Amino acid sequence: MLKQIKIKNLALISECEISFEPGFCVVTGETGAGKSVFLTSLKLCAGERATTQMIRNGEEKASVEGVFDIAALPQVLAKLTAMGIDPEEGEITIQREILANGKSRARINGSIVNLTDLSEIGEQLIQLHGQSEQVLLRDIRTHIEMLDAFGGHQNEIEIYQAAWREWQRNLSEDAELRKRASELAQQKEFLHFQADELTKAHLIAGEDTELEAKLSAATGAESERKLIAESIELLDGDAGINERFSSLEHALANLAGNNKSIAEFAAQLKDSSITLRELSRELATLRRAQPLSQAEIERHNTRIALLQKLQRKYRTTLDGLIELRDRRKQELATLDNLDDELILLQKRVQEWHERTIAAGQALHALRIKSASRMDTEVQVRIRELGMGKATFCTQIEAVAPTPAGIDRVEFLMAPNAGEGRKPLRQAVSGGELSRVLLAFKSVMAARDLIPVLIFDEVDSGISGEIAHRIGECLRGLGQSHQVLTITHLHQVACRAERQLRVTKTEQGGRTFTHITSLDSQARILEIARMLGDPKSETVLHHAKQILENPHSA
Repeated sequence: MLKQIKIKNLALISECEISFEPGFCVVTGETGAGKSVFLTSLKLCAGERATTQMIRNGEEKASVEGVFDIAALPQVLAKLTAMGIDPEEGEITIQREILANGKSRARINGSIVNLTDLSEIGEQLIQLHGQSEQVLLRDIRTHIEMLDAFGGHQNEIEIYQAAWREWQRNLSEDAELRKRASELAQQKEFLHFQADELTKAHLIAGEDTELEAKLSAATGAESERKLIAESIELLDGDAGINERFSSLEHALANLAGNNKSIAEFAAQLKDSSITLRELSRELATLRRAQPLSQAEIERHNTRIALLQKLQRKYRTTLDGLIELRDRRKQELATLDNLDDELILLQKRVQEWHERTIAAGQALHALRIKSASRMDTEVQVRIRELGMGKATFCTQIEAVAPTPAGIDRVEFLMAPNAGEGRKPLRQAVSGGELSRVLLAFKSVMAARDLIPVLIFDEVDSGISGEIAHRIGECLRGLGQSHQVLTITHLHQVACRAERQLRVTKTEQGGRTFTHITSLDSQARILEIARMLGDPKSETVLHHAKQILENPHSA
C-alpha cells in the first residue's frame, strides 16, 4: 500500500507531504484546483515518463517521493532482489526527479533504476482507473483480456500461444520453401546449362594466376631460346661448323704425315673440335631446359582465354565462377529433394495446427466456464449499482486461430427490462458504462493482487441514488485494497474512511495548489461545500449527519 507521498515544485504544488492509511480515501476539491497534479505524482511513482512542463514555473527541478509497503507482495520483492535492491523492512521509497535541462532520474531506495524497471514495479503497485477506461470497455479487443484475467487463464494462454507461434513459424517456412521451389523449377533449364558449362570448364582455384605466371616466365626466355636455336643450327645444321671442322680435321690429318708444322696445327684443331662438340651438347641441354614449349604456350593461352571469357560472361572472378558452379549444383540437388522436404514440412504444419486447435479448445472450455461465473457476478454488481433490471452476458464465438485463441469474445447487455441484449458498446450510455466498469473492478478485486486502486471520476455523470451505490461499492473495494477516488459527489465522499481536499490559492502573485488531509471537523466543512453552501448552518448540520450516517445523504 501507499504510505506517504512528498511532492515538491510539481506544476502548481510548491511543496506538500501526505500520509495514507489502508481502506477507502476520497480526494475532493473545486474543478481546476489541481487534483490532476496529485494524480500525476502517483503516475510518476509508477514509472510514467516525465516532461519539463511538469516543473513549477521558475524552479530548476521537481521531485516526487512515494513510500510503499510491499511486505505482502512477493512478486515485487522478487523483482527488487533481481535488481539488487534490498527492501528496508518491507518498504521501498520511489523517488523521481525532473530537471529543467530535460533530464530525469528515478531511484528505488536510493539506487538509480531505469524507467522500464520502474514501470514493471509500478504496474504491480498502482492501478489507475479513469474515464479513458470507459473507452477501452467499448473496445471489443479488451473483452477477451478481461475474461482471461477474471478466469486466471494465463498458463493456458501461454500453452496455446507457444503452439500458435510454432504453427505460424512452420507455415512461414512452408510458404518460403514453396516459393523457392517454384522459382527454382522455373529456372531449372537455366541452372542445368550454367552448371554443365562451368563443370566442363574443370575450374581450379588459382589456375589463372598460375598460368599467367608461367607465360610471363616463358615470354622472358623467348629471346634466349632463339639464340640457343641459332647457335645449335650454326654448329650442327647442314654444312654446320662441326661438320666442316670434321672435314678440315680429316684433310689436315692426311697432310700431317709429310709436314711437321701441319701436324701441330692438326693437333690444335682437334682440341677445338672437342670444345665445339661440348658446346653443342651444352646448348642442347639448355634448349631442353626451357620453361615451355611453343605448343605448351599455345595451350596455356587458349586456357586463359576460356577462363577470361567465362569471367566476362558471368561478371565475376575465377573464385566466383567456382562458387557459382557449386551453388548451381546445390540448387539442382535441392530441387531434386524439395518434394520430400515439402512433404515433411507439411506434416509439421499439420501437427502444430492440431496442437494449436487442441490448446485453443482447452482454453475455450475454460473461457466458457469462467464467462458463466463472471456474468453472474457482474450482473449482480450492476444491479446493486442501480440497474435493477439489467442483464449481462459474455458472447463467445468460434473464429480462426489468432494469437488470443480460437474465440471472439464480446460483452452483451440489456440495460432495461424487455430489451434484447446488444453489444456493450451500443447498449449503454456514458453513465451506465461507468457503473459497468465499476462492477467489473469490484468483481476483479478479489483476484487482483495490485494493492492501490485509483479511480479518477469514474462517477462522472451520475447522481442521486446511484451515487450512493457507487460509494458503497468503492467502500467495499476498500476492504481488500487501498482505494483512492477523485470525486465531486458528496454521496461518494461521505462513505470514505478518509478525505483529502485539494485547494488553490494566490500568494504574492503566484498560484499554489495545496493538498490537505482532513480531520472530522474539516470533513464536515468540505462535505457542506460539496452540498452547495459551507456557511449555512442547515447545510453544515446535514453534512455532519451524512458523515455519521451515509445512508441519510
